[in-house]
Amino acid sequence: MLLIAVGLLVILYWVCQLRFLLLVWIDCSLTEVLQDRHNISNWPEITIQLPVYREHKVLRRLLDAVIDLDAPRDAVRVQVLDDSTGTEAAETRSVVEEFEARGAQVAYINRGTRHGFKAGALNHGLTLTTSELIAFFDADCLPGSAFLTHLVPYFADPRVAAVQARWDYPEALHSPLTQMQGAIFEWLFRFEISPRAKLGMPVFYMGTAAIWRREAITELGGWKEEPLTCEDLDLAYRAALAGWKILYHPEVLASNTAIEDLLVFRAQQRRWARSLLQVGYDNFPAIARARLPLWAKLLEFSMLMTHSMPSVLLAAALVSALAVVSGVERTTDWIAFQLAFAAAVLLSPGMITLVLVQRSFHADWHRRAWYLMRALPDSIGMAVSFVFGLLDFVFRPRAEFTATPKGGEVGVVEGSREKWLSRHTGPLIFEGVIGTITAGAAIIAVFRYPEACIGLAVVSSAILISFSRTVLALRSHAARLRSQKRSPA
Repeated sequence: MLLIAVGLLVILYWVCQLRFLLLVWIDCSLTEVLQDRHNISNWPEITIQLPVYREHKVLRRLLDAVIDLDAPRDAVRVQVLDDSTGTEAAETRSVVEEFEARGAQVAYINRGTRHGFKAGALNHGLTLTTSELIAFFDADCLPGSAFLTHLVPYFADPRVAAVQARWDYPEALHSPLTQMQGAIFEWLFRFEISPRAKLGMPVFYMGTAAIWRREAITELGGWKEEPLTCEDLDLAYRAALAGWKILYHPEVLASNTAIEDLLVFRAQQRRWARSLLQVGYDNFPAIARARLPLWAKLLEFSMLMTHSMPSVLLAAALVSALAVVSGVERTTDWIAFQLAFAAAVLLSPGMITLVLVQRSFHADWHRRAWYLMRALPDSIGMAVSFVFGLLDFVFRPRAEFTATPKGGEVGVVEGSREKWLSRHTGPLIFEGVIGTITAGAAIIAVFRYPEACIGLAVVSSAILISFSRTVLALRSHAARLRSQKRSPA
């Protein structure tokens, strides 16, 4: 039974890896479809929505970027949709009032509740404006001045629901962790979204740096508030199924900030995993029934493979380790599966495509590729986050939306920073147990199963490095929380 499980997981892992290469081939085989754009003779009214929660420390620079956008002043309105409470809400309001005093058309909006979380805030803001177009920026995403002038012309086509712009990470080389985040999103833009655009398929809406047509949002019933989901990707799927067009602008028109804190990153990945699974659960049945070519459906259904790949690697390593510990028979099939597993770990087509993206976007791609190699243990942490995101999806479908803390803050769950920290205990124990088992199996494999030694050694080393980094991050956050408690109010 363990041999069958090992074989199936190794095959699935290779399928996940080969999807990367397939998307690269599709993108390189097709030419870019140029969208018809027109000069802006009459500017439509545009409302820019900025959903924030406990993000007053980074709001000022975002508002500076937004009010400097190239557009007629009377055509643009700004909504700061703040779900903060207490002193943090007061500080956010104070920042907004500074810009109001300078003559900017910025409105501070606080619902007094977090019902529906970010989606609820966006829906509430929509009821307070009649603008034809709605632009969106998260607190850590800064638009370039030409953002509106490049994207608004696409809406001359009345079938266009949304246009997604590309962003970059100027500080990606701050650390291996930030470089990994930058490379992943650059891969999404280059080899996930770009092929879709070239195939004439609706592209993903990535949650920020985009403009939507108000009519499309209202026709679809607004942003989905319950259960917790990726409201951005969910709306994009529903728009595509309703016949709307979602386009992609391949030039960099915004800059994003990568997460520098490992614990915050892992919490974000756990939330994203749960939300992505909810999107698939809600929309894949409709996609299966839709009149789409088979290849288009397969492309959609295999989308989760990209996100689940590190978890499949973790599962394959764990089952292989259990097989080694239990003394599985050393058959030809077993040896073949382990050699295939080692090849997938060492060659890693997924990592190759990430390096290819760096080469296509950056002159210093050698340095960036080296940072990516150093970030491999952090990808194992992503696998653990995906596993717990899956558990959240199954057992906690109505859990609270946990916003990504900014500015060195400790996160909050159910109004408690301690609860946010305690949520990392389970994944940490799980990671430590898996690392210990696979490391022990790697030692046994040296003497009894040499074909399994390389794969288990590489994976167990990455797991244990990730575990040690996470322990240090958790201790740092705990110390910071104790310091905040000792500080005078």
